Amino acid sequence: MAMATKHRNPGAGRKPLDESEISGELERKQVRLDRESIEILTRIGRGELSLGIREAARRTRRRQDMVAYRRVGDDAK
Repeated sequence: MAMATKHRNPGAGRKPLDESEISGELERKQVRLDRESIEILTRIGRGELSLGIREAARRTRRRQDMVAYRRVGDDAK
């Protein structure tokens, strides 16, 4: 009986470009981003959205800019 080959998406199983800086396992998450955010983060990641997101998080952590986002009007509460 012939074994069926598994179909993989392009890039599946590929090591991330920033592998040396990653501590722990990567988690897969689904997010919704506007077009401008995608363009900016992809540019930061040199063409790779996931890499851009991780790099933006690293830069934020380095600057210690960890203040939580507040919507307009939240100050009144």
